[in-house]
Amino acid sequence: MNNESPAQQTTECPFNGAEQVGSASPAPTMQVAPGRLPMVGHMWPLMRNPFDFFADLRASGNVIKIYIGKRPIYFLTNARLAHQVLVKDARSFGKGMVWEAVHALSGNGLPASGRELHRRQRRLIQPLFHRKMIASYAQIMTAESQEVAESWQPGQKIIVQKAMLELTLTTIVRSMFSGSLPKDVVQEIIRSLPIFTYGMVARTVLPAWLCKASGFDRRFLGAADRLRATVDHVVRTDQSADGADLLSHLRAARDPETDEAMSEDLIRDELVSIMMAGTETTAATLTWAFHEIAHHPEVEEKLRAELREVLGGRPAEYADIANLNYTRAVVKVLRRYSLLMLFRRAEEAVVIDGIPLRAESAATPDTSADLSAVRTTLTPVSMMSWSRLNTAENPGSSQGGSMDGRTKSR
Repeated sequence: MNNESPAQQTTECPFNGAEQVGSASPAPTMQVAPGRLPMVGHMWPLMRNPFDFFADLRASGNVIKIYIGKRPIYFLTNARLAHQVLVKDARSFGKGMVWEAVHALSGNGLPASGRELHRRQRRLIQPLFHRKMIASYAQIMTAESQEVAESWQPGQKIIVQKAMLELTLTTIVRSMFSGSLPKDVVQEIIRSLPIFTYGMVARTVLPAWLCKASGFDRRFLGAADRLRATVDHVVRTDQSADGADLLSHLRAARDPETDEAMSEDLIRDELVSIMMAGTETTAATLTWAFHEIAHHPEVEEKLRAELREVLGGRPAEYADIANLNYTRAVVKVLRRYSLLMLFRRAEEAVVIDGIPLRAESAATPDTSADLSAVRTTLTPVSMMSWSRLNTAENPGSSQGGSMDGRTKSR
């Protein structure tokens, strides 16, 4: 448990938005995010502009209380506290609201499985993400991306969000199943997965009564049923696996302790979990890439220069990533747009940054910061800004990226 020294805690006037926690003297204090409304809490800024809302919270303190409806959520604004919740004190926390919503689709897949099943499944699935496997997936990514790019014509108007979602889904489906899936199966996945994703968010941030009244629940559960049925049918009937796809590896996986294979139900659950986890965040990052690069021609120029130098006109390969330093820096910046609230529920009383949380309290780390390093560092990791990408050659540049939601293609 993490207790900060009294010097790092401040006592604020009870009329200025700070909430008193506990009865000890001096009592630790915690800010409540501004903009809370009766009944709905902070749903409006969360749904209207979550990026700016979370950016403001980071400037307010380490632990900020926000409300989803009437339910309080403890928002953790730096990587040190994320490390505490996700790694150091992970046994004190269980999965929270998002994972409960996900369960309708992923069943007993990794995102929603309990601790013991999660540990077993993680051992079985981990080899799927070794370097050699990632390199094989990269070949599919390159082929699919090149096909999409070559299909675009000068002057053609592209709905980038839809195009990137279809590209991401097609790539994942090809990685899962070596055989060519019927077009109607692929289209069903493309149609239903976004409905499920948006419904998952709605179920997390909206009151249950509003989800039912608005039809979110009906559309959400319908999409989940269709997706599970589609993938289940492929798992039970596809015999074209060649040993290199995800389905083949899941069928061949054996528990190292019991030598048991996965059931077909578990294979289906893991496939839909991978599909769900790997689609929306990737598609969002690619969509924002078009938006931001279009608004920053100096970044586009440097990207093109590096790609010409490293690739020489050929398609990118997995081995090229190590030499694409500027490209990797751009991608790192764009990851801030893959916004996901990783809720955790305290299973016992805990203390975070001097703030006591009761059992059943919900906490979420700020995933728009770079949390990839939480296992190796306890210091906050700040995201690189767009202006810093140009500091070396354009020291006077301070142009910021527009976030008006419109996306251009070039």
